[in-house]
Amino acid sequence: MLRSKIDDRIDAPAKKILIVDDDAHTVMLMRGRLLSLGFEIDEAFSIKGAKERLTAGAYDLMVLDFFLPDGLGDEVCRTARKSSDAKALPIIILSDFLFKDEERFLDTGANEVVYKPMDVDDLAGRVQKHLES
Repeated sequence: MLRSKIDDRIDAPAKKILIVDDDAHTVMLMRGRLLSLGFEIDEAFSIKGAKERLTAGAYDLMVLDFFLPDGLGDEVCRTARKSSDAKALPIIILSDFLFKDEERFLDTGANEVVYKPMDVDDLAGRVQKHLES
């Protein structure tokens, strides 16, 4: 019996996304949209929390705010790129529109940059694009 791609997606385990942002409202918006698309979501609100979660679990993608209370997100990118488990992890960096240094973000290992304020539907589309490739 032939199965459709939809059947395969229903049977497949949910892709797991780590959201790292210190703004609870932003996390809530991203979480709600990505959950509605069937993703499993984990959260961290600091560099320390992100590193702990990356060490403890496997993720399919990370959405990472660049400015966090305990430092800059490029530290998390570098850590992820050195880890054998997270070396190929797609990373989408979030940054305030006033700090547009895309070259710096990409040099640290990010796959893409999204500037705040962001459209959560656009971000969801970018997440899906990375996870389908």
